[in-house]
Amino acid sequence: MGQYRSDSSLQPWVRKTSRKLDIALTHLRLGHTRLIAHLHRMSLALDPYCLWCISIPETINHFMLECPRFHSHCVVLQEQFRALGVTTFDLSTLLGATGIDLSRQSAVLHLTCAFLNKTNQLQRLREHHRHLTRANRIVIDCHNPNNNNNNKIKNSD
Repeated sequence: MGQYRSDSSLQPWVRKTSRKLDIALTHLRLGHTRLIAHLHRMSLALDPYCLWCISIPETINHFMLECPRFHSHCVVLQEQFRALGVTTFDLSTLLGATGIDLSRQSAVLHLTCAFLNKTNQLQRLREHHRHLTRANRIVIDCHNPNNNNNNKIKNSD
């Protein structure tokens, strides 16, 4: 993962005032989130699909740029980017401020963090999988969490 900054030269570290936001941005940059597509890759969800869109995998790209559930927030974010003179709206810009003038990088990352707060996805993105042990993982049917018959215990012995 880690594909969100194409320039491998040293960059200044833009530190947010909130450790929670720093952690969430780092998880998104690394691709280690609690989004369903990632949980599915680790055999922690039965399928990779977005709960809102049903047939589209819930990837970072889908969550931040494509999901209709957050469309109004994306529109506001794009308008805020344009007000800063930033015309590129992709994951590289959102997560790493790639190609953005140094004087505006902090503002771009601040707006990305505001998006995470406004969509109420911050806690979900920064949670760890520490409660799951290797020998006993719960596989979740994300499309029907109330149906206990669809939840399975997977032993990875």
